[in-house]
Amino acid sequence: VLRKAYGLAERRFEAANREDTRFNVGSLGKLVTKLAIAQLAEAGKLGLDDPLGRWLPDWPKESAGKITVDMLCGHRAGTTDFFNERYRRMDRSSLRHNRDYVALFRDDTLWFEPGTSERYSNGGYVLLGEVVAKASGEDYYDYVRRHVYEPAGMKGTDAYAADAPTPNLAMGYYPEPDGSLRENVHSRPARGSAAGGGYSTVDDLLVLEQALRGGRLVGPAWSAWVLGGPRPGPAATESVMPDRYVLAGGAPGITARLDHVGPWTFVLLSNLDRRLLGHVEEDLHEWLRSARD
Repeated sequence: VLRKAYGLAERRFEAANREDTRFNVGSLGKLVTKLAIAQLAEAGKLGLDDPLGRWLPDWPKESAGKITVDMLCGHRAGTTDFFNERYRRMDRSSLRHNRDYVALFRDDTLWFEPGTSERYSNGGYVLLGEVVAKASGEDYYDYVRRHVYEPAGMKGTDAYAADAPTPNLAMGYYPEPDGSLRENVHSRPARGSAAGGGYSTVDDLLVLEQALRGGRLVGPAWSAWVLGGPRPGPAATESVMPDRYVLAGGAPGITARLDHVGPWTFVLLSNLDRRLLGHVEEDLHEWLRSARD
């Protein structure tokens, strides 16, 4: 219905955003990690009730047997976030692999007893990335490239390094108190993780969603679970595909959103953060809702 680019991808050289520009998608990348877990669970290579200690034997013993894969997927494990004081003070250019993030929160006290509450945790999805690597025998980035991006037809998606000269990659911008814009290069790690921070395009995110809803990357019941539906039963054959969901990611200079309502899907990617987008997201979401109703 509409596919259009606005604004500048790189302000130093006045390079325009294109319809195929690669944007940082922030935490929307968690969708890919959860999908990888679903693929491995469907193949019998791991179980959602597996304790974390089965896959990460070096995780602190106090919680290694209490935290399960399912708890990590649902932010119910109590694991903390890596966006902490250590992250703010460190040389973030050293964060070049998913495993590099683990040390930032490994020895933190859990937020709560595993399974007793829910709190959003980037750290939990970093751990899921390591589970994917252990259960598959492949590097996390290689696994999602081979089993998600390539079969879905996603040609502009990957966890590109910040210092790699990747073509058609948008620079992120955030506002200073005086209203001026700053590049977000110093707030980002050198490479994204299983919790997010990779790059994609609007077309790639749409084909990913279509592949999921079509059961082409994992079976229907597992596809529904990835998109927020119920956990598959023992037979994993019944599918209750969610009719509405919002997947999002954001940080300074990063906005990503995928809305699905009825037959409609809306994908928004921006190299400006939400403070500069006004009510664009909310207005479009309301339009989708009213169009469906």
